[in-house]
Amino acid sequence: MDERQRPGFAASRDRLMAVLITGAVLSLPVVLPGALGGIHSLIPLPVFYYLLRDGRRQGALIAAGGLLLTAALALALGTGPYLLVPLGLAPLGYVLAQAAYRNESPLRAGAAGVLFLLGLLLVLGLL
Repeated sequence: MDERQRPGFAASRDRLMAVLITGAVLSLPVVLPGALGGIHSLIPLPVFYYLLRDGRRQGALIAAGGLLLTAALALALGTGPYLLVPLGLAPLGYVLAQAAYRNESPLRAGAAGVLFLLGLLLVLGLL
């Protein structure tokens, strides 16, 4: 039986690939700590993309799956402290997706993202 006869199979495989891609991007700071510099700014993008593409519920499940993969990888590699980078930046993808759902301007969405990150730094005591 091929994929055309089992449409649920193709959807499941697509979601699995989405989780793996999201996990791969979120895992960059965990796998290569300190080596990527500005590439960390790309961490929110898969979360943003899948929230817009698949909707809030499925996108959130994909992001959560990617974060779980990243956490497991951080534990396996012993790079737990670097897990704060994706844990801090992945929610920014959610903030930007919410702005896109509301059809806000890029300036307003960026301002919301900056305020989110500043608030996060204040909560963590890093600012």
